[in-house]
Amino acid sequence: MVASLARWQAGQGHTVHIHGLQAGGPIADRIRAMYLPVSWNDHPGRVRRLYALHEELRTFAPDVLHCHNLVPTLYGTLAARLVGVACLLSTRHGLRASNDRAERRYWFAARWHRYVVAVCDVTRANLAANRFADPAKLITVRNGADLPDATPPEEAMPYAGFTLVAVGRLVREKGYDCLLEALAIARREEVQLRLWLVGDGPERIALEQRAHALELDTSVCFLGTRSNVGYWLQNADLFVISSFTEGLPISLLEAFAMGRAAVCTGVGGIPEAIEIARAGLVVPSREPQALAHAILRLVRNPEERHAMEQHARRAYEEHFSIAPMGRQYARLYGC
Repeated sequence: MVASLARWQAGQGHTVHIHGLQAGGPIADRIRAMYLPVSWNDHPGRVRRLYALHEELRTFAPDVLHCHNLVPTLYGTLAARLVGVACLLSTRHGLRASNDRAERRYWFAARWHRYVVAVCDVTRANLAANRFADPAKLITVRNGADLPDATPPEEAMPYAGFTLVAVGRLVREKGYDCLLEALAIARREEVQLRLWLVGDGPERIALEQRAHALELDTSVCFLGTRSNVGYWLQNADLFVISSFTEGLPISLLEAFAMGRAAVCTGVGGIPEAIEIARAGLVVPSREPQALAHAILRLVRNPEERHAMEQHARRAYEEHFSIAPMGRQYARLYGC
């Protein structure tokens, strides 16, 4: 989201620079591909990292410093105060952890910020409930997403039949073990169901073993990290999120952009997005039976699914593309 917002801002004639507190990874690759000015601050130790950020702000002399999430806000606030940046803004992308010490430091830093932005109303309410919060600073600006890259891959597209797609890191919080169980349940009635898992992560081996135990070896394709997420969204029949914790996931907005209906767990800002878009079904998290039932409903009701697909694309254009988000942030900056 940060890279997409920065590119939109540059397109509006603003001078934009991205400063990352760590280097490498798919996000770094995406930023480089956009030819945005960026520096990576991977210095060991807090003092050296803070000094590097201070020196960059002193050289760049920005009118606005926009920090994302807790740790960048802590570093950015101190460096910006030393340099004298006029406008500070902090965006929180997820639900806060129950760590009052960290949140106390965050809200102490946020006293110097013009606004604290939540990416959905649930995140805003979650932040406001913290005893150290300043609710007067809180405002909601929902995430936006670029149209994802839909370049065809070199290999042949796996599987035929009705295909589900899920996009995200293979980590425990994504609930992919529950999704595999739901697929096994649904396949008892719709044997042609298939699943693409786009992404990689530390849970991959465990998930592959779970798929084997559920006799899903020929039904689940672990695609790994892909730069052309749009292709897999575009060629699947239904998008699925099985997470038990989220903010407002970019993958859902990208699915809307590609005209996909969604079946999602009701966590974070997902129910808000689904309600706005009228483009999917929401089920409780960690309940594979409910997830399977919702999937089967949209498999068996193509007219309902196609109506949701039309709503999804329209909602993306009106609410979840980069431009609406960028304009809201511009107003907050005072631009």
